[in-house]
Amino acid sequence: MRFGSHSGRFLFSFVRGIVHLFFVTKRINAINISVGVLSGVQRRAS
Repeated sequence: MRFGSHSGRFLFSFVRGIVHLFFVTKRINAINISVGVLSGVQRRAS
């Protein structure tokens, strides 16, 4: 019982870490895309 709860908690933290990484990479990709669009607009304006 005790071992089961421990492994469940580890699995939960593991999945949470993966989800956190996924959202962080998605946010970084969105920032990169927005920066690229902004730099493209600046290049077009100049």
